[in-house]
Amino acid sequence: MAWLEAHQELRDHPKIKRAARSLNITRPQMIGHMLCLWWWCLDYAQDGDLSLYDPVDIADAALWDGDPETFVRALLECGPADRAGLLVSADGLRVNDWDEYGGKYITKRNQSRDRQRTYRKRNAS
Repeated sequence: MAWLEAHQELRDHPKIKRAARSLNITRPQMIGHMLCLWWWCLDYAQDGDLSLYDPVDIADAALWDGDPETFVRALLECGPADRAGLLVSADGLRVNDWDEYGGKYITKRNQSRDRQRTYRKRNAS
């Protein structure tokens, strides 16, 4: 079962607030959309790279019913003036800071899988 850390600061994070205002939704709704997107990434974009997906795919992953382009733009533009949003577009579309959050889970999962494989090989006889 996959999981993500959801820090208490997420509720009041400036990027969440800005994105919610931009999309004219509540912060709890914005948090829900982001969690859905991040969970989807654990299965389909494990490195946080969304460049293979179009805005319709990304909005669908986040369970966003509105205009997909508007949703992705809000995630890109919700950062302070000189900082990244929840998504970044340098070198293709990516989840900002993915390695610090979802990427940690993927790394641990892969390490556990490799450890189990080694254990099974060693104890196969």
